Amino acid sequence: MEQTLNVEGMSCGGCESTIVGGLLGMPGVQEASADHQAKQVVVRFEPQQVGLDAIRERIEEMGFDVLGAA
Repeated sequence: MEQTLNVEGMSCGGCESTIVGGLLGMPGVQEASADHQAKQVVVRFEPQQVGLDAIRERIEEMGFDVLGAA
């Protein structure tokens, strides 16, 4: 499954790398990309292994605000 999330608080490539690295460390996350200019994170994951709520929580734990799905 692939989901695009609107995320506030990213201001640079370092923020993008933080989010991508954090998501790729989660079991079930296959791919992740972040774009601070578009304020979006795209994540591809196996819903049987990880839920969208857990992905949102992980992003928020890293200090960013998830506004919802795009």
